[in-house]
Amino acid sequence: PANDELLWIFKNSLLQSISSAVLAIVLGFWWARGLLFLEQKLSPSQNRLLEFLILLPNFLPALFILLILLSVLTPFPFGLLGVIIVHGLMNASLAALFLKDILKKKLRPMAELCWVEGVGLIDFWKQGFRYLKSDFFWLFAFIFILCFCGFAIPLIAGGGKVTTFEVAIYEKIRTSADWSQAVGLAYLQFA
Repeated sequence: PANDELLWIFKNSLLQSISSAVLAIVLGFWWARGLLFLEQKLSPSQNRLLEFLILLPNFLPALFILLILLSVLTPFPFGLLGVIIVHGLMNASLAALFLKDILKKKLRPMAELCWVEGVGLIDFWKQGFRYLKSDFFWLFAFIFILCFCGFAIPLIAGGGKVTTFEVAIYEKIRTSADWSQAVGLAYLQFA
């Protein structure tokens, strides 16, 4: 029974973190393209202000963002989907700024060369994604870790249907005062 619970917790944590990171990167990619477009239209000080405003969800407490989304999304999809949506939206802005810099520094010079050589848009993006594979991997890993270690969002947005490592550790300590299992789960999460 303990192994079944551990597998369930691990599956929930993994599925939630992977899905949240993918959603954040997909949204962040499109937002990054918009930021690159706006960068040409705005002054440097306006761009810095825009970047600060975009990062605001990452500076605010997770509970604040969660309460905003609970009031905007009615009815809120509690459970795994709710956790994925909140984590994805919260981290998309961070992904957008990272991806904006990656696209600007690595793909812009390649785009100019491809334009001169007459390479099509589809071929350009295929090669561009291959070229940026490691950048996407490390950004995915970073956001995955942020989502994997989340506590407030899975606790509230999960609606009691999703137990991740952080929530399970909290429950072991708070409800059953089982510190040995809580420490064991913390070691597993760390690994």
